[in-house]
Amino acid sequence: MSHASPAYFCPDARGTTDHYCEATPGECGPARTDRLPQGGRGCGQRRRRPGAGGARGRAARHPPRPRGRHGRRQRGDRRLRAPFVPARRPARWHRGAAPVDRDPPRRAGEVCQLGPPPHEVGVEFRLGPQRRADLRRQGGWRRGLGSSSRLRRPVTGPLRAEGPVVLDLQAIQNRDYAERGVARHTFEFARALCAAHPDLVGAMVLNPDLPSPNGIDELRATGKVAWADGVDVSGASIYHVIAPFELEVALDRIWPPSMSAARLRLVVTLHDLIPRVFPDHYHADPGLRRRYLAREELIRAADRVLSVSEATKQEAGRTLGIDAGRIRVIGAGISEAFRRPASRDEAFARASEAIAGLERGFLLYVGGIDYRKNVEGLLRAYALLPGGLRAGHQLVVAFRMSPEQRSLIVGLARRLGILGRLCVPGYVDDPSLIAAYQATDLFVFPSLYEGYGLPVVEAMACGAPVVASGTSAIAELTVPEGRFDPTDPGAIAAAIQRALTDPAIAEALRRSLFTAGADLRSRSRTYARFQTILAGPRSAWSAT
Repeated sequence: MSHASPAYFCPDARGTTDHYCEATPGECGPARTDRLPQGGRGCGQRRRRPGAGGARGRAARHPPRPRGRHGRRQRGDRRLRAPFVPARRPARWHRGAAPVDRDPPRRAGEVCQLGPPPHEVGVEFRLGPQRRADLRRQGGWRRGLGSSSRLRRPVTGPLRAEGPVVLDLQAIQNRDYAERGVARHTFEFARALCAAHPDLVGAMVLNPDLPSPNGIDELRATGKVAWADGVDVSGASIYHVIAPFELEVALDRIWPPSMSAARLRLVVTLHDLIPRVFPDHYHADPGLRRRYLAREELIRAADRVLSVSEATKQEAGRTLGIDAGRIRVIGAGISEAFRRPASRDEAFARASEAIAGLERGFLLYVGGIDYRKNVEGLLRAYALLPGGLRAGHQLVVAFRMSPEQRSLIVGLARRLGILGRLCVPGYVDDPSLIAAYQATDLFVFPSLYEGYGLPVVEAMACGAPVVASGTSAIAELTVPEGRFDPTDPGAIAAAIQRALTDPAIAEALRRSLFTAGADLRSRSRTYARFQTILAGPRSAWSAT
């Protein structure tokens, strides 16, 4: 029998091609609703496929390829590069009504609307393979990196009152900032806590979506470093998030649902609120702003908030509305390797081996090139110094930088006429950095805002005289003789000139660690304050 039209089909058609049934009438008709015929014969009935025939027939479902666009994509080709999604058989034919296609055919270039929603470009590929599979299966990027939907705890019982602490170490896994303040504080804090009271640390967890960090062999030797997905927290009572503002990490990695479900108390260390102070420079991207605000909600939801400085505590109460009674200042300890040298000449010899072209009597800056670091203000202030001082005191700017950032610094120095007195070594490892701290004539730190100011304390611990900004938490670490207004290059230049030409001021700056910052730089005292906070009655902790 010839097929009069391809627009008719039998209900037992399994594929997407048209089918003509040759069974006797009524054999698989509407009366048989329990199953579809399994044999090769049909009912002889002709039924119209929904959407078939006319303008919506096979040609509409499978339009011919446009002429002149065969093969590889050509210049000017406007076809969308959409994934091919084959039509699928409906789950069940509805008797007595038109069939319902749960995944209708789409025209060329049309994207499936039932798949995962669009997500941030590149995020999926920065995650581990297993995590990517979980996100595809669960629709994890609906929650995204900035959502706060996971902050609520399930009401399954009281929070645990006793037990060790689980430390979050993923700040060390950030390859871009591994040598800067928060990552250094995280490592030193964990190392000091394990050395002073190992029973207090139940586990130290890493993010399985990020690369394994280097340089933590001392922590691995304790046997307590584990991936967050496989750690046993059955006996723990506190999950301590040391770096809550890791914006490239999903929120459920910062506060894992498994820790929340285990009824652990959440303790968060607050280092700074810099994007709140400079929103035009750090919140210009709406996506980053959304993620940052979600992490602020995490801090508000914490059972206890720890601050590295009194200035950060006051800023948190003013901008986040957190009650002052829930915030405790613990400071930030540094490694015991940062200490005064036995001989400055030996320190200079070690530093000159790592920094090519280093001259005696150099000035040192260590930090970054962020807007708030005020590197431009430092260069302009150095250009204002008398020529004799510049001739005897080279300026060294040392931190990890990209070629573009180096070009910006060199270009500004050339315009200011100080390029010949500028040394830009880039990244300097810790032993060489310690030697540079010990050998410098003056450490200059012109930052506009800091949550703590770790380089200032490191330089002081190595015996270097320090002049720094008199703003934010930096003022807690320095003496009045060493402070200046960071927004005024003239004030910076005047402070540098006083420190280099007045021996009494230079000696006072060398002793400033013992008069201003000694309490906040000690690792043991930082640990002691942390232990005192944990020893308090946890039943009184509240998250408002």
